[in-house]
Amino acid sequence: KINAQDIAFLTTVVYILRNAEVFRELMKALVLSYNSPYIALYCEQMESAIT
Repeated sequence: KINAQDIAFLTTVVYILRNAEVFRELMKALVLSYNSPYIALYCEQMESAIT
């Protein structure tokens, strides 16, 4: 099963690739599945990228 962190990463990739349809679907999945503050998810992503 895909988690919120994976969805956030994929969302970043499709944003860079300018795929609006996939971006919308991923954002929808993220909004519907992630119940914590988005800043926490962002911090997790940044921490993961640094290490």
